[in-house]
Amino acid sequence: MRALVLAIGALVIVAGCGRIPGAQVPTGDYKLYEANSSSLSQNVSVIDSRSHRVDLSLPLGTPSPDWTHLYTVGSGALVDLDPQTGATLHRMQLSGRFELPPATVTGVPGGLSQNGRWLVLESFDATSSGVRTATHLLVVDTTYAKGAQQINLDGFFEFDAVSNDGRRIFLIEYLDGNQYHVRFYDLGAGRLDPNIVFDKSDGSSAMAGVRLTGIPSHDGQWLYSVYAREHGGAFTSARKLHGESTEVTIAGHRIRLLKPMTYMNLSGQSVSATINYYKIPAEHVLVAFDPVVKQLVLNALDPASARPVRCVLGLL
Repeated sequence: MRALVLAIGALVIVAGCGRIPGAQVPTGDYKLYEANSSSLSQNVSVIDSRSHRVDLSLPLGTPSPDWTHLYTVGSGALVDLDPQTGATLHRMQLSGRFELPPATVTGVPGGLSQNGRWLVLESFDATSSGVRTATHLLVVDTTYAKGAQQINLDGFFEFDAVSNDGRRIFLIEYLDGNQYHVRFYDLGAGRLDPNIVFDKSDGSSAMAGVRLTGIPSHDGQWLYSVYAREHGGAFTSARKLHGESTEVTIAGHRIRLLKPMTYMNLSGQSVSATINYYKIPAEHVLVAFDPVVKQLVLNALDPASARPVRCVLGLL
């Protein structure tokens, strides 16, 4: 069986091709939220779609699904901002050096449940050599109806996802090197579940790899994560495919990987050229993209432009 895995994403500076879903939005009300990162600062620029003027500069943070909140951490506090105005909606002082967990390997913040109700922060204890020996998690109810709940664990864990009901937190437990276990913490029972979540194709042994990003389903019942593993593939430029491509073998299946090098809203050209050249059925195509980028793209410049996924699917 042949399959194509397509990675679409912009991890530092984001441009979009979508529109805000739902009710009709008047022309001129569109904003582009552009994430910028430098050695000195990380921020989100709010750009007017007509004038291309930067109306506002906000600290880099985690947006709520409807973009009515932007959660940031700074000066020892969790700050809930209005991304339209920059006004502080809520401020909660933190006890400890908690940070927003990264949603991507480049450090774009995450930590929010799919429905936006629960936010998880993390901090670590480490030795003088940098080895992390303990993990601390803080579960915040974003309605602020009750106080935050702290979880303390021995060992090195990283946040992966939190359920919509706030009862389960999925974690990556790192062992040696790039070996890891997927675990979940039961907040109702107040304990780390002793069972290990594992990939059935790998048996019961520890999975390996580096988590790049993940995206939950709309109902919050599933989490699709992308991991980098060592399969010997090297990306090479393929001009006729409008991108970089390689082929690897995973669990006996030949997988063609593609990184489109076009603008995001033209990425379908690269995908279309690749599946036509290799004669790959559309049902064997998997599109992977950064969930934070997706949320930024939904607040894009031009209401007439295609949405980011349709930019691909429209050409299949």
